[in-house]
Amino acid sequence: MGNTGGVLIDCACDNDGQLYAVDIGSDVFGSIDKTTATFTTISNLPFDANYAQGMQCDHGTSLIYHAAYNNSMGAGQLYEVDQTTVLTP
Repeated sequence: MGNTGGVLIDCACDNDGQLYAVDIGSDVFGSIDKTTATFTTISNLPFDANYAQGMQCDHGTSLIYHAAYNNSMGAGQLYEVDQTTVLTP
């Protein structure tokens, strides 16, 4: 077991077995090393994430979806995740 050092609220696993998560403490999207639990930032979130978040992989397409709570807007949003660059609404 390791410690990611972040405030990870949920994670998803893609077809290749890679784990991804959102850190609501730093408002970033990143990957998690399954052996060391090291969290590596891939991109900043385009919003202030807070409260409950959810992530799931569509294993038919290998796309990850992030059900987010945008604290700045006070509303939920759904994002499609490009695992290498950024979240897109």
